[in-house]
Amino acid sequence: MLDLALLALAAQHPPTDAGVWLDPVPAVAARPFDVTGETQAPEGVLRIDLYVSGRATPVASYVPALPVGTIAFALRFDPALGSGTLRVVATTLVRGLGAEAPAPTRPAPRPATVGGAPVARPAVRAPVAPGSPAAAVLAAVRPDDTGAAFGAVAPVLPYAARPASVPVAAPGPEPLRPSRSGPLSLAAGLALLLASAHAHRALRPKDRR
Repeated sequence: MLDLALLALAAQHPPTDAGVWLDPVPAVAARPFDVTGETQAPEGVLRIDLYVSGRATPVASYVPALPVGTIAFALRFDPALGSGTLRVVATTLVRGLGAEAPAPTRPAPRPATVGGAPVARPAVRAPVAPGSPAAAVLAAVRPDDTGAAFGAVAPVLPYAARPASVPVAAPGPEPLRPSRSGPLSLAAGLALLLASAHAHRALRPKDRR
């Protein structure tokens, strides 16, 4: 089986051919994958490296055990390493051979959903420029800690959390207050006694001489 595979490779790329041939690279990828292909050179291939745009060092490398003939390779690439262009370079005794392919893009993140419905993200408000009318309004308005709407500037007021309410014990029975009717009754009684004394003196028969 191995001999048949080698013969197929030799038939596809004659021994006099030199180059790097890449398999199709996916256009979109979210996870690491292998950049595959074949390379060969009459003088032999010593090393195969994978580069990505913006990086001076290879992101993956392969050293073949047998440098002659057609060499198949699989170089692992992580889309998180960058985008742009992928370049595979095969280094021989006297030269470097290469092939390029567009690097895959990463899929756009899906919006968060709750119960199948997309969750609306809060709008980011632009900062208020110093000296603007809005800044003057904010400076004139006192901070509101009630959380209630306060006109058009309510969303930017520095709300402060209210302290937790302390439970108040139920009021006990009201203490008995001293009655104020005692002095009044005493005064009324004295007045009645005085009136009785005057009436008794007035009605009493006078002593005869």
